[in-house]
Parts: sequence; structure tokens; C-alpha cells
Amino acid sequence: MLGHTSCGEVMSWSVRMRIAVGVARGLCFLHSLGEHVVYREDLSTENILLDSDFNAKLSDFGHTHFSGYAKYLNLNHQRMWTIRKRFGSSPEQMLTGQTTQKSDVYGFGMVLLELLSGRKLWGEFAKLIRNSATPFVMIMDPKLLDVYPIEDAKVALTIAYQCVHSRPTTRPTMAHVLSELENLLN
Repeated sequence: MLGHTSCGEVMSWSVRMRIAVGVARGLCFLHSLGEHVVYREDLSTENILLDSDFNAKLSDFGHTHFSGYAKYLNLNHQRMWTIRKRFGSSPEQMLTGQTTQKSDVYGFGMVLLELLSGRKLWGEFAKLIRNSATPFVMIMDPKLLDVYPIEDAKVALTIAYQCVHSRPTTRPTMAHVLSELENLLN
């Protein structure tokens, strides 16, 4: 994904925001299942599928935590963590191995940062982008050629930074994130 279609075309700002809203909507649904809430564990751009209209679909549920089902399967919640810890995993997830709604919010923030920047969040760029003092223009995908609403992009970047905050209690809920992103689509 990362801001480009399979034909190599650059995704527009509106397509990127539709993808972000679609992913946020999917996570909100998974988080709203009451006793059977589902935590993604490994949300990344690699496991978001896009249809021909760029509607986002969450995929690869192989490393997903189905919280309400563990008791039926006679599983221990503490042991449901897999060895496959990803770059987009939240700090608390890396330390404790537990997945929560707030760790999914963190993963979503990483996806949103990749959508905004058009780049993988590795190496020096990862250090640059995680610093909230980094100038806005250094983060945004240069292939967008400044053809996007700058104030909306700043709001989206602020949302992403809120999602990847180091303290889970400071991160917004996915419902709040979805509401904010939907406002950017209108």
C-alpha cells in the first residue's frame, strides 16, 4: 500500500483518508463485540487489503487475540501472545505480551503514519517521524506534491501522534479516532 496503487500510481489524499477511515471502522467493529472483543495484535499495512474502489478490509487474523473465546478454548489469556512481535507493536505489548484496545490504537497510529508519509517506518525515518518536533513537511509523502488540505493533514498527523503515544491511557479510543477521521472526509 504505502501511498501507491499496484500500477505504481500515487494514491490521492482522499483515497488515503478513505483507507484510514475504513481501517478505523473495522477496528471499531472488532472492539465493539462486548465480551467477545477482538484485538488485532499485528495491524500493519501488509495486512490491509484494498478492493478496486480502495475500500479497506482487515486481513490476516492469524495473530489475533479473541478475548472472549479463550475460556471456551481452555486457553490462558497471558499465553495467547505469539513470538511474532512486529515493529508496529506498542511498547507495552512488547514488554508484557498482552494485547489491548490501546495496543490496537497504537498499531493504527503506525498505519496512519505510513499512509501520510508514504514510507515504511524503519531506520532513520522511524526516528524522525516519531519525533513530534519534526517539521510537518518532512513527514508528508512528497509524491502528494502538496495537493492536499494542509490543515486536514495536520489534524491527521496529530491523530497519528496521539495514537502512538507512549502511555496507553493517553491514546484515544478507536471510536474517537474514527469520528475525527470521518470529519476530515466531509
